[in-house]
Amino acid sequence: MPWRLIAKELKQRPGRGLLTLLSIVIGVAAVVAVDLTARTTHRSYEDMYERLAGRAAFEVVAPGDKRFDQSIVNPLEQISGVKAAVPSLHGRTHIYLPKGRIRLDVLGIDPSCDCQVRDYELTSGHFFTGDQGAILEAGFAKATGLAVSDDLKLLVRPAGSLVPRVVAIKIVGLLSPRGVAGYGRGALVFLPLKLAQHLFAGPGEVDTVSLVLAKDADEAAVKQAVQKILPPGLIVRIPSARAQLGRESFQNAERGLEFASALMVALAIFIVLNTTLMNLGERQSQLAILRAIGATRQQIQRLLLTESLAMGIIGALLGSGVGLLGSRILLGAMAQLAASTPLPLELSPFPFVWAIALGIGVSLAATYIPIRRASKVSPMEALRVAGPHDPSAAPRLMTTIGAILFTVSGLTVAACIRGWLPIVVSIPAGVTFLATFALVIPAVLRPVSHGIMLLMRRWAGVEGRLAEQQLVRRRARAGLTIGVLYIAIGAGVGLGTTIINNVQDVRNWHHRVMQADFLVRAEFVNGTTGEGVQMPDAIGDQIRHVPGVASIEAVRYFPAEIGDQSVEVIARQYGDPSRFPLVLANGDPEEVRRRLVAGEVVLGTVLAQRLGLRAGDTIQMQTATGPKKLKIAGRAVDYTIGGDVVCIDLATARRIFEVQGADLYLVRAKPGDLESVRKQLDAFCRQHELMLHSFTEVSQLLDGVMSGILRGLWGLLALGFIVAGFGIGNTLMMNVLEQTREIAMMRVIGMSRWQVRKMILTQALIIGVVGLLLGIVAGVNTAYIMSLCMQPLLGYTLPFILPVALILGSFAMALVVVLAAAWVPAGRAAKLDLLIALQYE
Repeated sequence: MPWRLIAKELKQRPGRGLLTLLSIVIGVAAVVAVDLTARTTHRSYEDMYERLAGRAAFEVVAPGDKRFDQSIVNPLEQISGVKAAVPSLHGRTHIYLPKGRIRLDVLGIDPSCDCQVRDYELTSGHFFTGDQGAILEAGFAKATGLAVSDDLKLLVRPAGSLVPRVVAIKIVGLLSPRGVAGYGRGALVFLPLKLAQHLFAGPGEVDTVSLVLAKDADEAAVKQAVQKILPPGLIVRIPSARAQLGRESFQNAERGLEFASALMVALAIFIVLNTTLMNLGERQSQLAILRAIGATRQQIQRLLLTESLAMGIIGALLGSGVGLLGSRILLGAMAQLAASTPLPLELSPFPFVWAIALGIGVSLAATYIPIRRASKVSPMEALRVAGPHDPSAAPRLMTTIGAILFTVSGLTVAACIRGWLPIVVSIPAGVTFLATFALVIPAVLRPVSHGIMLLMRRWAGVEGRLAEQQLVRRRARAGLTIGVLYIAIGAGVGLGTTIINNVQDVRNWHHRVMQADFLVRAEFVNGTTGEGVQMPDAIGDQIRHVPGVASIEAVRYFPAEIGDQSVEVIARQYGDPSRFPLVLANGDPEEVRRRLVAGEVVLGTVLAQRLGLRAGDTIQMQTATGPKKLKIAGRAVDYTIGGDVVCIDLATARRIFEVQGADLYLVRAKPGDLESVRKQLDAFCRQHELMLHSFTEVSQLLDGVMSGILRGLWGLLALGFIVAGFGIGNTLMMNVLEQTREIAMMRVIGMSRWQVRKMILTQALIIGVVGLLLGIVAGVNTAYIMSLCMQPLLGYTLPFILPVALILGSFAMALVVVLAAAWVPAGRAAKLDLLIALQYE
């Protein structure tokens, strides 16, 4: 019986069945598309991270880049959780070309195991087959006129020799500009480890041992085990390349994708639940007749469950295919925004399994209310209460469930803000907090919609009053429809406000820290550690004497440790009272500057939060003369490597850490001499193989990255609005189907086609305005809560600025989507055939 009745229902009312199926397809497709996109983007982040920073989780080094014996490798490989211990040696040299010589870095690697740390993708030639030969990056080789089988002439000073000499080494291969070759900016020559030791060090000497861990290894436990076996003078730390890349920047983007995925799940649930409830709710009369002619409660239940299961399976399968296509389109759009090639799709069975389970599960869950009604009334009662005008118990049930979930998730978010729960819990809790309020909307729909109609009464007229009555009579349905838009706009405004505030904070920090007209740095970076090649102090002295230069400031970066915590030390000059290049979380800038000059330090807020330190506390760091306690003068916001930084005065750093030179010189020109200084510095940098950047160039680069993030944000908002628009259009179409007889009656008594169209559009307008107003309020509140949730992680409260342009733009965009979604249902209602419509049940 169930299949015959289902087939008969679909044959009599194909539109209602197709719209119900479409809602499941939309919901499942949205989940699959965003989940696949998130997984693909996550994989691209991981690939990028490994190519740039290598696969090593830790590295063993000696302070000051000193060399040590590679015999430590075997004991390290015996530690549980260590997959490989890979030695390497770094050196610096010059290569001789017909046009002159070029300075570059040398990386000595063990050909038998280094591929476990770095990727080597050759464009020509071959990898090392012995202890001879050299490998270059293909682009660098082309620029210098070198090719496979050519001799590379290196200036070397072997161990024990006082006189440098030139040696010729045959080029055996050329590398694609990816991985470590790309990160080293191309000026990097790879040599077999034994050959590099012979030319630049001594037998068995290395300066780095990279540790690659097993996938299930406990990093903290491995690090502790490594520290126990290291001889004096060696330390274990996070590779500097990984630290300087700031994995947190990737994780922040991934959190946004996780939030988007959770948002799409919530939207899908509301869309499927809304349409399925509408479909089944309209059939109360049919179910009552079945009960009256002898159908048992179990048969009614089996009928509804079978139909919902069939709809769920078919919709989930179709939605999975649509979602797969949607993910490809979304990745293509993201690639166009970033001006790059589309990422290869990262296929995984999980999003399909999850989306199919979601489509089927929500479809079955939506049958609960009809089944509950059908099982609680007798046949005569069912006939008496059946009909479209029955008051629904759903609003009361929805309000109760929504209030409970809203309260529980709100308390969970509060616990995250207080630091009682991990920050990752805030994502599902925040989405639940945002979404469950939608279940309360039916309880407030009447007064809110009435207030909106009072504002629109001159334009809306009698059609507006009829539209309002239709929505209020079906509060559960209208509330769920509004909830779809509410979630989309609330999450979009919330996430957008948070991103915009973060972007603005980064820009403010950059302008405060980089107070200079020009930046001078070494042309190439250390391919092993990612650190810049230090420039001698003499470079700074010469720049200082360039006519038109007002001042010059040296900046030095170097790694260190506070206990077991790896940090990056930023040493610069703080003696000028007119400038203070730190963004303090609290405290008096002049007082902090004075204490820095006196030998104290400032910690990044993230580091201070992680270590539980405040101004006035002390830290112990390993210096050139042994462990030394340093007093904390304050905490500062810093985005250099995710906030794990220690700021110190350059004079103090040179005294206690014995560092020399500079990684960066910040140059300020006198008023009116900017162009003259630029030309002189450009010539100076060309002569000394240095790189010159203007502050404008650096700012434009940063603005380009920030603009890409904002474009991605608008793309995410548009995606949410489009999905919501489909849901609203679907709901309005089903509203038109249900109101067919009523609309026909109105047409018979004199309502024109335009008035019918206006009534349906007014319904959409009320849904849109209510959803948008509630969503904007919820979005701003969500953004504020998200900024508070970040406080335990960042160590300071992110400045909260209300983005008026985002709010107005979102409102306008969403309103256009809503009205566009309503246009087809409104047109269908206006063109109803009156004779057929009057016979519609």
